[in-house]
Amino acid sequence: MKKILTTIALLLCIILNIDAQVYKISMQCPDTVESGQQFDVTYHLETNVEGARFINLGNFSIEGASILYGPSRSNKASVNLINGVISHSICAAYTYTCNVDSSIIIIEPMAFNVILHEDTIARLISDKKILKVKLANVQKDTNIQTEATTIAPDDIIIKWTSDKSEIELGDTVSCFCDFYVDDSIEPTSHIAQGQIDDCIVIEDTVKSITGNVEEYGGRKLTHYRLKSIKIIPLRSGNITIGEQNHELNVLVKRYVNVLEAFFSREYPFNHSTRHIRSTPTIIKVKGNTEPIESKNIDGDDCFLLCDISTSMKANDLNPSRKSCLQEFASSWVNDRPNDGVITFAGSIEQYIYPTTGSIQFVETLREDGTATGDAIVTPISCGAKVKDLIVITDGMANSGYVSLKTAIDIAKYYNTRVSVIYLNSEVDSIDHFIPTTKENIKIANERLSKSELISLKKMVKSTGGMFGIAKSKEELLEYLPKLKKLVETPKKANKSDCKIDKAILHRLFEQLKLAVPNSNGHEYVDLGLPSGTLWATCNIGANSPEEYGDYFAWGETEPKTYYYWENYKWAKGTFDSLTKYISNNRINLELEDDAARANWGGDWHMPTLNQQEELKENCEWEWTQRNGVEGYEATGPNGNKIFLPAAGIFFSDTLYYEDGGFYLSSTLDEIENYRAYDHTFDNYFHSLSYNTIRSCGRTVRAVIEKADK
Repeated sequence: MKKILTTIALLLCIILNIDAQVYKISMQCPDTVESGQQFDVTYHLETNVEGARFINLGNFSIEGASILYGPSRSNKASVNLINGVISHSICAAYTYTCNVDSSIIIIEPMAFNVILHEDTIARLISDKKILKVKLANVQKDTNIQTEATTIAPDDIIIKWTSDKSEIELGDTVSCFCDFYVDDSIEPTSHIAQGQIDDCIVIEDTVKSITGNVEEYGGRKLTHYRLKSIKIIPLRSGNITIGEQNHELNVLVKRYVNVLEAFFSREYPFNHSTRHIRSTPTIIKVKGNTEPIESKNIDGDDCFLLCDISTSMKANDLNPSRKSCLQEFASSWVNDRPNDGVITFAGSIEQYIYPTTGSIQFVETLREDGTATGDAIVTPISCGAKVKDLIVITDGMANSGYVSLKTAIDIAKYYNTRVSVIYLNSEVDSIDHFIPTTKENIKIANERLSKSELISLKKMVKSTGGMFGIAKSKEELLEYLPKLKKLVETPKKANKSDCKIDKAILHRLFEQLKLAVPNSNGHEYVDLGLPSGTLWATCNIGANSPEEYGDYFAWGETEPKTYYYWENYKWAKGTFDSLTKYISNNRINLELEDDAARANWGGDWHMPTLNQQEELKENCEWEWTQRNGVEGYEATGPNGNKIFLPAAGIFFSDTLYYEDGGFYLSSTLDEIENYRAYDHTFDNYFHSLSYNTIRSCGRTVRAVIEKADK
């Protein structure tokens, strides 16, 4: 009887097309890793429920390892028709890339929510997992002494060299930073604290960490070339290159009580950070400097310069330095809507002027240094009559075209007052570090000596500005009224005796203007296309190139959750009941219906069919991955690149074909006006297609003309 009832139930399921709702979560990661190794942790979520969406509501928690980046997210959806029965399959993956930091790694359970099309929620929790950590390169030598983990003064030597000892004013010279280290020490990362004064850095390359054993000073040391720069001196005379502090993170491959460590699983590596003063090289610059005259401009422009480098994630200022900075900036521009805002890391990220009372911060923090000097000079180079610059940062300038000292010298020439508020709760310590966040995101160590703080304070004071240290959000916000009072105070004329050549300064200004990477607060890339069209670096609604962003029906300016004719703005429920863009001479989208113009403002707009065709025909295309997201990298004639993620397309409430891209143009098909052209691609092809109906949801990569920027 029981078998008969089971059989009947199965038959009813087949006849009524009733599928049991299935949810499955699985985690993939290696069972064993080695000390210092990188590895991926991926969560796979699978279901057969049509229209289900996955939202990761938990925090990824791992002990004994640090997150390098993530999560990268990918989705796949498929529909199968077998024997008249439709089945749906949706798979989402979240991947974190981690680095081994300890001898035991514990991945804690992680919670996900599955939102169904009926607006019900199923909650899934992953398993807990413990990874085994093997000690890499352990030598079982009982003769090793306990003091062997120390680093002797001559174990690390940093030296700068150049390819020319003499140059003419206006010429370029290449300089190199070389490390010579004992073979038991391996450099893992390098930061040069401070830039080269009185120079323009036109190229700055960090070399890969590889080394060759060479004879140096009578010893066999491993030689690493970790940094190469090209510079143009701003004046004649002797220019000193590389007289600066270097922060070198090293892995000391010496062991204490190796056998005991091996059996007790004690972590054998000594991770160490050292501040080392490098041996400089001197370049003789021949020629006569034609200095610029101090320009006592009676300016009234004010810019807020915001550091968004990775170290701003640190949570010593609650909830984080970045959050405190955002609150400060929002309050500032609400009261002073005609001021400008610049965000910067290793280069200028955003240039917004005026703010019109609102700003949108770049969400993804950058990892390529702190170009404070560039941030100071950029508004001057762009022609603003700047009276005040207010810098909010947590580190010394260590990247960009100009050093902080040179930038402040230029500010003096243009009668600009510079104020700096330094964020760090442990700034009193000569050798302080930034604590990691609760989410175990590893923050790169930054160090700032008291002498450097004193030097920074003197530079700021020389322009008539204010210098302050904020160790909490409350202290930072206390500077708001003080700074507002300062910028409302008349500016006295600066005095400057620094000689900078007029022609070379003009070259610096032109270079900085070209490097300003955005229009109306959004970044673009000049690919060197014949028309001069500039392409945005990310999709509308995205904060980074690999993010999908928002989806739009053609002619609509807001994203939604359902894409079909029933709720399409320019139809009465069907494809043959269109209400706008229905005659053959109206195939181009009006700006009032342009998703790019509506969301980004300024001169941004959706690309025309001709602009998409120009991009397709003039670029080299390579299928690749960016932080785990697949898509095409397009390389323009000038070598610059953009990345277009394979973001799929929305029909009704489901995202399909997520292994391909569908990028809207502003152009309709001339014959079938219910279809709009788009740039369609996957791993095997890319083309300009008019097969897709207006009402479906597609991504938008905006453009701007070079003359409009």
